Amino acid sequence: IANVVGHETESEYDDFTLTGKVVNSGSVPAEAIELALVAYDETGQVIDADGGYPYLDLVPPGGSVPFSLRLDSLKKAPAQYEILVQGWEDTDRAEEQAQVPLEVANYTDYIDGWDKLHVVGEAVNTGDVTAKGVKMSAALLDENGDVLALSTTNWNSLDLVPPGGKFPFGFSFSENFEGWQDAELQIQAYPYDE
Repeated sequence: IANVVGHETESEYDDFTLTGKVVNSGSVPAEAIELALVAYDETGQVIDADGGYPYLDLVPPGGSVPFSLRLDSLKKAPAQYEILVQGWEDTDRAEEQAQVPLEVANYTDYIDGWDKLHVVGEAVNTGDVTAKGVKMSAALLDENGDVLALSTTNWNSLDLVPPGGKFPFGFSFSENFEGWQDAELQIQAYPYDE
């Protein structure tokens, strides 16, 4: 785990969100990453726990994927917390994904009339195989490279992207994006077996 940032949300739900990156420090790709978050009070008593998954399936050796975990309805932010991570080795899926390289061609951002930040753009299939199962994530980073906010909502989900084809995307952020300096966009896909 790297670059973990806690965000307290002033709302009727008293949310506490942790964002960061899962880093694969191994020598083979990792898949099926699972996260568990345990929150403690000042005395070390567990006050809440939850779990989740990064949106992207596969983490290459030396690579990272962003995550966001949220605890709801806490009366105050935890005094301390622990994040547990596990995953499995996988070389077959990494080889499949390498067959369909999708690259972000361009993107831009804007703030709408409701003060939501939007990051929109398009990716291109630069390989020679049709892509399927395209997944994207957008992590907003601060000046230190820490993840402030994460979005995986895609406005346009095409089932298939042929070689040379475009994949338009859009993400929206309603909170925790103040002070962002860069957007880290990640994309994964698998070959379409005709």
